[in-house]
Amino acid sequence: MPNSKVLLKNIRKVLDEIELVRADADRKQLNFTAVDEGMLVRKYARAHAPMIIFQAWNSEASPGGAVSYTFGVHNPDSVEATWLYGYAYVGPANFVTSVGEAVSARDRRFANLSAPRFPGQQIDPLSTVHLKFSMPIPRNIEKSTYQGNTMLFQADWHDVGQYLDRGFWSFDVA
Repeated sequence: MPNSKVLLKNIRKVLDEIELVRADADRKQLNFTAVDEGMLVRKYARAHAPMIIFQAWNSEASPGGAVSYTFGVHNPDSVEATWLYGYAYVGPANFVTSVGEAVSARDRRFANLSAPRFPGQQIDPLSTVHLKFSMPIPRNIEKSTYQGNTMLFQADWHDVGQYLDRGFWSFDVA
């Protein structure tokens, strides 16, 4: 972990970036969540790995439409992060601790999406990238509130990849 002065400078930079994205989401009338300073400090302390720091999405879609979802991935390390992917799906997974069980809780009526394309996302040290999904809404789905989930992982082309972080977002089908 970097020394405390460098750490505080990095955290301030990330928080400033989050506020710019928050303002843009507000202008576009999107739902928005982000880590706060305390959560960011805890995330920096628990692991040196890329992390989800914000999410923005439209709150409502019609059957046959789509929910647009963007999330920010920050690399707190002093080396480039490689082969990163996001996996987005719908289902009651937010309260499930086990990653495998959380993924298996997906609602199979919805698409399960991955991004970006091969060879995955590379993120420079102390940088943030924005990844986007468009979650299609099935035409004959019930009008209700649904739970979106995002898993961030690092692929390993010849062994088991590594789970890094997750996000939760909800939307209405109206």
